[in-house]
Amino acid sequence: MPDLDHLLADLPWCKSAKRALRLIYPDHIRGKRIADLGCLEGGYALEFARMGMDALGIEVRQSNYDNCLIVKERAGLPNLNFVKDDAWKVAEHGPFDVIYCCGILYHLDRPREFVNLSVRPGTDRLI
Repeated sequence: MPDLDHLLADLPWCKSAKRALRLIYPDHIRGKRIADLGCLEGGYALEFARMGMDALGIEVRQSNYDNCLIVKERAGLPNLNFVKDDAWKVAEHGPFDVIYCCGILYHLDRPREFVNLSVRPGTDRLI
């Protein structure tokens, strides 16, 4: 999907997320596990996988998940995976070094509880 790089990778918020991850792991980002919660169509998860991370996108909506599978197929990255599940169940798919949840907390009726459940021992950061 090289012809699609400009759609997400060059946007400021994606650059900021990748910059934050490089600050957290300046020398050893490859192989770190990251969960992208509410990943929509998998754009951020794709970028994290391109960085060398083991990326898992978690998406609850079937139509978005179907698009994630297309992204996975076209990207051809073995370190990019997706599951159709509720973000509240992230611990069932872990452990993760990083939890990335961009734009989902305001959808939740109990965001503080969600954050507490998401960050488990061994998780370095919640972004």
